[in-house]
Order: sequence, then structure tokens, then C-alpha cells
Amino acid sequence: ANYAVVGEGWDGGGAGAVNLSYFLQHPTADLGVLLQQGELIRALFEWAKYVDVNWRPAAAANESRSVTAFWGPRDHGDGFPFAPETLAHAFFPAPPSSEPYAGDIHFNDDYAWGVGEPGKYDVFSVALHEAGHSLGLAHSSDPSSVMYPIYGGIVQAPSEGDIQTIQSLYASRDLLPPGWTDTAIGVGVGGGALGAGDDYTITAGGRDVWGTSDQLRFVSRTLTGDGDVTARLDSLDAPNRWTKAGLMIRESNSPDSAHAFVLVSGGKGIAFQRRPVAGGQSVHTDGGPGTAPRWLRLSRRGDRISAYVAADGGAWRLIGADTIRMGSDVLVGLAVSSHTDLPAAAVFSQMSIAPAADWKHADVGAVGVAGSSVSSTAGVRVSGAGDDIWGTADAFHFAWVPLTGDGEIIARVASLSAVRTWSKAGVMLRESLDAGSPHAIMLVSGARGAAFQRRAAAGGVSEHTAAGEGKAPLWVKLQRRGQEISAFRSADGVEWTAVGTATIPMASRILAGLAVSSHISTATSQALFDRVLVR
Repeated sequence: ANYAVVGEGWDGGGAGAVNLSYFLQHPTADLGVLLQQGELIRALFEWAKYVDVNWRPAAAANESRSVTAFWGPRDHGDGFPFAPETLAHAFFPAPPSSEPYAGDIHFNDDYAWGVGEPGKYDVFSVALHEAGHSLGLAHSSDPSSVMYPIYGGIVQAPSEGDIQTIQSLYASRDLLPPGWTDTAIGVGVGGGALGAGDDYTITAGGRDVWGTSDQLRFVSRTLTGDGDVTARLDSLDAPNRWTKAGLMIRESNSPDSAHAFVLVSGGKGIAFQRRPVAGGQSVHTDGGPGTAPRWLRLSRRGDRISAYVAADGGAWRLIGADTIRMGSDVLVGLAVSSHTDLPAAAVFSQMSIAPAADWKHADVGAVGVAGSSVSSTAGVRVSGAGDDIWGTADAFHFAWVPLTGDGEIIARVASLSAVRTWSKAGVMLRESLDAGSPHAIMLVSGARGAAFQRRAAAGGVSEHTAAGEGKAPLWVKLQRRGQEISAFRSADGVEWTAVGTATIPMASRILAGLAVSSHISTATSQALFDRVLVR
């Protein structure tokens, strides 16, 4: 057939999304390890431009749902020795193939391999063909297809027929969400970007982000005025110790633009680098040792930009701040530069861009002792008294911003100074400041663990769902979808555990915020919330 598939793909049919991994086990001696690894990654990501297949580096060879690639001799141990004319072969997904070989790619090391070199077989071109098999494509009888079974020289991308066929197995992909752009800044950068929701994967070349002119890949959108950009760098496949990946605020896509860049490098640690004026020299502030995974943050307040870093589960640490004058509208997002001609691959999650929040606060109900709320770059510190958030009427201190329609609030309760076992601190969605208002709270207590509590109707009785043991620091989250509110907890802000869902009718415009009750009317408890996000 011109175009055909074998099996239903890794997603089990229905053209859905799938998460897979890759690992280079035995490289060829014909060219550098990083170069051949970069070409393999480029081939895998080429297919992922068109379908919702998400790649990450594997921790070891032969992981489940992983493509393990290696170069080997004619008889290389998989029960399928290479015929003399065979350049490579690959195993289809599971099913019909079985683990540990499902999806794996084996290259014949008896041939000479290269990258765009006359007289040698091109790694990318062969890897692109074999990766098609790894995803479920069969051979094609169309000579223009990359799945044609005879090597025809260097190819750059799948044909239109290849794309239509792979999209019959997996969900089609928009490369980036609306509003985002992927820009190669400077010459010879290469690579590409994929993004969905809060997760982004970027491959990029580029000589550096440094000096008076940059070469990088920048995935960005516009921010007007003050705000914060936050993300977790999950992994960095770095071909150089000065490979850089991180968050950037940039005046323009010109190579000499003024910018601020908080980054994790391949082997030189963490840094805050910036160019205070267009065409000027870059400036460096050492952020100490560290590798991915890391949380990164840039905060813009007027002309002042501050850079922060946090280990998983740790508090924000200020690296440095500088005055960088840019217009009201700036570009903010994710930046990657490999510091070499070889591509780097960076995976980001928990990406958020938020205007600077104007937190309002007030005591709700008969608290006994006045509470307070103070916002800073470290987070939001809330102090509150009150007998409880419970029963038919509440007493606590509340810091909030408005939320219209569907949305969510996420925060890490970094600390809680509890005066009672049931002192409470958490994220809340609330219809009004009335003591008996409908609401939901996902909380951390002084000594009674975590809980999802709520009042479904004004003046109604509160309900409780236990969420297990745990004290601050702990991540908490509430999501609103129509009249349903769902609660979650997490140890690291990445892997979330669902606690419960409740139907709570409220107005379209509600209050999303941070609540603290000491569980006694004569004293306050204080909580620090960081990594706060309302969207």
C-alpha cells in the first residue's frame, strides 16, 4: 500500500496522545556520541511536530514504552540478525510487538554513518524512517515517503502522506498554544518547540546567549506591565557544559536585545544573566551549583527584574536583581541555547505567566483578633485568628484576587505556625466575604493532616474529606469547572493526588485566595504561601 500502519499505536487506538521516552544505548564509533544522539532526538521530535507524541529522556535502556536505540553488528542479540543489505530495523509499538523490544531501533554498524556527509548514510534520514516504524507506520510504496523501504539519500521531513498516516494513529498537534510563538534568534540555531497546557519541549542549537548578540530558541508570549514568569525545568539534555535553558524576559527578538535570563546550565550551575541595554555587554551573577530539575522564576516590577531559583519542594532563593529598562510590553517565556552546533533538548513543566497580583485581604466573620496579609517576592504571608472555617459560619483571614468563570488556584503552604491542632491554612474559592458563604478550601492543618472542606450552600453545614497525613510545606490546589470544584495535594507541585470533587453552585465571579484560621479567637496563626498561581 502507499501508506499503511501496523497495530493501533502506543495509545491503543482512537488517535489520542501518548508519552514515550528514548535512550541511546550503544553509539557508533563513526561520529561523536552527542552528535548522533542529537540527530536521533531530532528525528523523534520531527514526528512529534505533527501528532501529540511527547518525548522525554529515559533513565536507562529498555524502559517500558521507550525507544532504545543502538548500533550493533549483524547478529546483535534480538533474534533478527541484519541481512547484508539492511541499514537498520525497528520494532512496532506494543502491541503487536512486545517489551522490551517494542519501539526499539537498531542500526547496522557494518555501514559507515555520518551527518550530511557524502559517501556515508545519514543518521537523521534513517532514524526518521525507523522512528516511523517505532510509532506504528508500515513501509510505503510511494518513493516520496520517508517510509519507502529503500534508502534514497538525505531527507528533511515526512511527506504529506506520511503526516496524514501518522495522524490516523495519534491526535494531531498544534505545535504551541494560542498566543505563543517559537522564534530562532540569531543565525544557525535550528531545532523547534512543542507545547500543550503547561508543558513545553524545546530543541535548539545556538552558540550562546552572551556578549552583545545572542543565538537561541525563544518560545514566548507578550506580558504587559509588571508580572511573574515561573516554570520547572524538568530535564536538560546538554551537549556542552555551558548549554543554557531557562526563563527570559526580552524587549524584542533582535539578537542584541536587552533581556533578563535565569538559567540552568549543562555543567556550570545556575545563573542570572542579562543585557541591561540593547547592544550592550552581558552581565553574570552566579546562582551556585545545580542541575535540572529546578524551579525558576523572573519577577518584573517596573524596571527592576529579580531572578529566583528553588529546588523541588524548597523555598525560593533570590539570585540577584538588576535595573533593565524596557517598554511596557515585553516578551516572556522559555529560552534554550546549546553553546555548540549540536542540538540541546529541554523539557519544561508548570509554565505560568501572570500579571502582578493585587491581593486584597480582610477578616471574615468574628475572628476576635485582627489578621493581616503581606505580599512580597518571597510569597504571601497571611496571619489569621478565628474559631474555625467550619459549621454554618466561618472566622478567618482571607487574601484574595477575583476569578471569573473556570480556573484554578495553586500554592505551596511553605510554613504554618499553628497554635491548635486544627489551625488551618490553604487555598480557597469563595463566593463572598459573608461568614456563611459557599466555598471550598484545600488545607493543611497544624497536626490533623490535610483536608478538602467545603460548604455547598449559603448558611449550610460544612463537609469534610480527609486528604491524609502531612504538614507544611505541602502543595495544595483547587480547580473550578462549571459548578464542580476539585481538590488536589502534592509533595512537589508536579505529581498531584486527587482528593475529591464537590458540586458547589456559585456566581460566575468569585474570590480565589489564601485562608488562615488559628482555630481560636484569642491568637493568630501565620502561614507563608509561595509558588502562588491563580489562573
